[in-house]
Amino acid sequence: MPNIVYVAMSGGVDSSVAAALLQQRGFGVRGVFMRYWGDVDDIVPGGEDFTNCCNIEAMKDAQRVCDYLGIPLSVMDLRGKFKDDVVKFFLRGYENGITPNPCVECNRSIKFELIEKILSEASEKERDNIMFATGHYIRNSQFPIPNSQSLQRMFVAKDFNKDQSYFLYTMTQTKLERLMFPIGEFTKPEIRMMAQEMGLPVALKKESQEVCFIKNNVQEFLSARLKNAKAGVIVTTTGEAVGEHRGLPFYTLGQRGGLNLGGGGPYYVAEKQLDTNTLVVAKGDDDPRLSQVRVTLRDVNWISGKAPEEPIQVIAKPRYRHPGAVATIQRADFKNFIVTFDLPERALTPGQSVVFYKDSEHGMEVLGGGIIENA
Repeated sequence: MPNIVYVAMSGGVDSSVAAALLQQRGFGVRGVFMRYWGDVDDIVPGGEDFTNCCNIEAMKDAQRVCDYLGIPLSVMDLRGKFKDDVVKFFLRGYENGITPNPCVECNRSIKFELIEKILSEASEKERDNIMFATGHYIRNSQFPIPNSQSLQRMFVAKDFNKDQSYFLYTMTQTKLERLMFPIGEFTKPEIRMMAQEMGLPVALKKESQEVCFIKNNVQEFLSARLKNAKAGVIVTTTGEAVGEHRGLPFYTLGQRGGLNLGGGGPYYVAEKQLDTNTLVVAKGDDDPRLSQVRVTLRDVNWISGKAPEEPIQVIAKPRYRHPGAVATIQRADFKNFIVTFDLPERALTPGQSVVFYKDSEHGMEVLGGGIIENA
């Protein structure tokens, strides 16, 4: 069994406990901190301090934990790649009228590329002796085996409220056979208690926000960067002009707050028409424009590595906090798939992901997912 485990250390409670648990189990643990974000965001000239995590303060916390555990910590400076592949991706998405998910993209293009980088620098003899771990709330095979021919599977975490499978559906067989998720079998309160019992210096550290690189809120972050957004008319689904919007990038489908339309509502964002710079809103909860049953997905990943040949029924989550709904998936063409929900779903938003699950003997299994192209 491999005995060296590189742990992605964020400076937070979860990854710190993951490292400590692996150390207790006898693995040779090595910490890696991936620095994604500068102290001052230089995307905006002379910019504001929008940092929240993955910065120098988080790096110091990771070092404190590693010193406490007596394990080495190496630092990978990924700020340039993160800016190009995640932050600019995030901004381009809003500019193009969609609502992108930066966490999915970060995991796909940056965070788990750590595996390839470290393996590429290891000798051939060392490679089979190396594993990787993170502090994500998710479960997979307890002891994956590198270069194994067995199917690697992924399951939701014990703590359903903290489960992060929605953001990790881009995992592949080659990555999963090298990965361990030590905290997936525990709840967040259990992890907090362990951190305090272990005496970890970050045991009482607060949670990071949902979009980790945004310190305050998404609207403020976008406002400072999307200078080409133009005001335009707001119309109802029946064509009645009811107000003015501040720029289409600042709204997302299903949004209710922040429309400033006064009485007569409630109003919900139903459509963004980029060609005419028009924001379409639905009045009331029962407007049929708020719900759809079918979406087309692009960039679909199947964790098994093989797409089903025939339509299959799954439990589908079209956003992170969604409880899951029965749906059928079938191939649309060589690249894309169609998801048809049994019942209409609200706010099926281009740029967000739909993630597929099924019941299994080990709990809900993650099958894969893809990005909503259109509804």
